[in-house]
Amino acid sequence: MLPIDPDIQSQLQKEADLELGRRAFLGSFIYPLCFIAILMVSPFEKDHPFFSILFGILILILSVSRLVWTVFRRQIYAYNKQLWKNICFLIIIAIAITWGMFCGTIFAWYGIHLVSFLAILMTASISVGSFTTLCTHLGLLRMFLVLIMTPTALVGLFLGNAYAYALSFFGVIAYIFLTIQGRIHYRVYWDSIMDNALLKIRQEELKAAKQAAESANRAKSEFLATISHEIRTPLTAILGMSDALWNAPIDAPQRDYVRIIRSAGAALLGLINDILDLSKVEAGYLVLEKVDFNLRELVEKSTEMMAVRAHEKGLELILDIDPDVKLNAVGDPYRLRQVLLNLLGNAIKFTEQGEVILRVQNIREIGQEGQNRVRFSISDTGIGIDPMKKDMIFESFTQGDSSTTRRYGGTGLGLTISKKLVELMGGSMQVQSVVGRGSTVSFVLQIPVQLELEPAYDLTGAGLGPVKILIVDDNLEHGRVLKKILTSWELDVTEVSSGRKGLEELRTAKESGQPFQILLVDSVMPDMDGFKMIEQGKQEDQLQSTQIILMIPSHTRNNDLVRARELGIEVCLVKPVAQTALLEAIQKVKGAESP
Repeated sequence: MLPIDPDIQSQLQKEADLELGRRAFLGSFIYPLCFIAILMVSPFEKDHPFFSILFGILILILSVSRLVWTVFRRQIYAYNKQLWKNICFLIIIAIAITWGMFCGTIFAWYGIHLVSFLAILMTASISVGSFTTLCTHLGLLRMFLVLIMTPTALVGLFLGNAYAYALSFFGVIAYIFLTIQGRIHYRVYWDSIMDNALLKIRQEELKAAKQAAESANRAKSEFLATISHEIRTPLTAILGMSDALWNAPIDAPQRDYVRIIRSAGAALLGLINDILDLSKVEAGYLVLEKVDFNLRELVEKSTEMMAVRAHEKGLELILDIDPDVKLNAVGDPYRLRQVLLNLLGNAIKFTEQGEVILRVQNIREIGQEGQNRVRFSISDTGIGIDPMKKDMIFESFTQGDSSTTRRYGGTGLGLTISKKLVELMGGSMQVQSVVGRGSTVSFVLQIPVQLELEPAYDLTGAGLGPVKILIVDDNLEHGRVLKKILTSWELDVTEVSSGRKGLEELRTAKESGQPFQILLVDSVMPDMDGFKMIEQGKQEDQLQSTQIILMIPSHTRNNDLVRARELGIEVCLVKPVAQTALLEAIQKVKGAESP
């Protein structure tokens, strides 16, 4: 047996002793049954009535004693372990001697006879069964086999004929074989209970380690929450003073220094906020609010906040909200906005070209009265995620690849916090990705709504009347979203993907006598941008009866507004285009009263 703690070894020995008693239970019935069977098929009872009664009484007493010992094994063991062992030894040895003498006596009286073979066969069967019962105690097994088989073997030698010698020889071979098998069973049994004991020890160690880790994690989270708060207070003051200095009259080198301080300070403050939120979640201190808020407004403001970062990288940031998503929601708008900003920021960070799309969809088939079951999904055309590393990206301070951290920066906390916040709000986060083609991160939330409240905005497009409108946008996805919105307002919409195609549509419509009433055009397009298209359209007199709405990126907003006014364009929309802003713009160019 393997070396192990003495207390545990003692416990294992107790289990082995009690297991021996459990296995010996059925054997209490075997000996009387075998004895009765021999009496029924042989003349032994008639030929030797005294010995029949003697052996019958002995076997009955020993079998009943064995039965009582096995039934009350736990009580006897608990009362006195040594008494239990003495009873065990005496009963098993006594019954081995009794049955061995019984079998040997039959062999001696009847010689090579059917009765002898029957008795020997039963003895062999009992011997085979014994190494299963007694394998927990190898020494007891060996002694049992010697005592039950020796009388028959000695009688065979005493009879002195070839058949008897053969039986004795096979008896010796059977003893050797059973002893070897018993030793194998002994090792298997003890290896098994040792493995179970070590497994239990390991489980206890793991349980203790888990409790210690959880305690340490709580202590860490409490420490992080405290220290982050203490750091954030002076850092906020530093940022406030740097903002004041930024607005003061300073020269160019000093302004550059202040810019670096503000940028580094803002990055540090963002990191501290992430750590503080993560520690609050892990420590169980984060409590979600339940307040009324407008879901569409929250989503639109979130994309608006990320627009500059996206447009500076030349990305299209697209907002796609289903028209049947209920607006008057109840929940924690701050935490929902935090999740959306984290996911949008992450998508923008890992996308070099193309677009980032935030979709908000109502899941109608599962929705309940008073509930708004909404799927939020953020898709990008970025670098994608290796399928083997999807789960890793949700771990704290982890990104899909160490080279990713070096190239794109960041701590890896954004997705971790977002996932935990979504789970706190009753949802779950999923990731779908193809390496080199982009990713989609989505989650579904069951958001209560205030059914009795009137919507904050009327976005049905009622009162617009028949309007023929032309969309010119090189980004097909953005154009599709705009067309879906305008079509839901029952407007006559035509969509093209370039400035030159837009001019062709304007010419065709004018020549047909049904010119477009509104031109919705993107200012940034390859080959011919929105400004050039408008200039050429005015030169060719294609826009005489057409009102223009220009869509401009947020990072060049000021310059584009000046340029738009020079072209006589009064209405501009900053991308990503919100439905409310789009409706107001159409109403304005039509001369309708704004809501």
